[in-house]
Amino acid sequence: MLPRCEKQLGPIDQYEDLSWDHGNASVWLLRGVERVGVLKVHRTSNKHQRERDALKTWGQELGQCPALLAEPGHQALLLSYLEGRLVEKLDGPALASAHRQAGAWLRTLHEWPHQDDDPLPLHEALKKRALSWISRARGHLDPGVLQAVRDRVGAFDELQDIQRVPCHRDFSPRNWIQAPDGTLGIIDFEHARGDLWLQDLDRITEPSLRQALLEGYGRVPSDAEEKVYDLLSTIGAVSTVVWAKQHGDLPFEAQGRSRLDELLSRS
Repeated sequence: MLPRCEKQLGPIDQYEDLSWDHGNASVWLLRGVERVGVLKVHRTSNKHQRERDALKTWGQELGQCPALLAEPGHQALLLSYLEGRLVEKLDGPALASAHRQAGAWLRTLHEWPHQDDDPLPLHEALKKRALSWISRARGHLDPGVLQAVRDRVGAFDELQDIQRVPCHRDFSPRNWIQAPDGTLGIIDFEHARGDLWLQDLDRITEPSLRQALLEGYGRVPSDAEEKVYDLLSTIGAVSTVVWAKQHGDLPFEAQGRSRLDELLSRS
C-alpha cells in the first residue's frame, strides 16, 4: 500500500497516527519528500464507499474538502492534507466565525443536485431508523423513556413531500479544520449520503453556535421543522447512549442521557 502512496507523495520519511479512539477507520498522516497526505483505511465497505463517492462528486465541485489522490489498497483512500486546527479547539469569536463559514458551506452542499434513487420514501426511512435505535436501546434506557420516544416517531409522517438532499451526516466542529488563512475545510465523509437537511444540524446543540451556523446557512427552520429537528435530536441522543454503552464511553453516555432528558422535558 505504501509504495502506491509514494507515487503521489514521494518517498515517505515520517508518519503519524491520527486515528480517533473508537473510530471507524485507521488514519495516518504521511509526510513525503514532495507533499503531505492522509491515508485512511475504513473498517467497513459501506463507509469506504460513501466517503469515496462523496469526495469524487460533491468534494471536487464544492471545494474546502480533501482531494482524493489515490486508492492504494482495499478500503483505503489517500487524501490531500488540510493544514490547520480542529474547530472544536477554538473559542470565542473565532469559534462563532467558523460556524458561520460551516453554515455557508452546508447550504451549498444541500442545494447540490441529488438523484434520489432510494426506493424507501424519506419519511419512512426516518421512522425505520428511529424504531431501530429504540429497539437497540432496550436494556440501556428506561422502558418509559423509550415509550415516550416511540410516541413521537409518527411526526415523521409530516415529511411525506420532502426529498433527500446531499448530507454530511457527521457535521460537527471536530470535522472542520480552520486553515492558517482562516478559511474552513471539511473532512470525514464516511457517513455522507442523501438525507433530510435538518440531519446536519443535529450535532450543533449550543444555542449561540447553532444561531451562528444558521446565519451562515441563510435560513431558519420553520416551527414545523423545529419539531422534526427536536425529534431527530431525540433519536440522536438515544443512539449516543447505545453507542457509548457498547464502547464503554461513560462521559459520552452521560452527555446522551442529559440531552435526552432535556429534549423529552421540553415537549
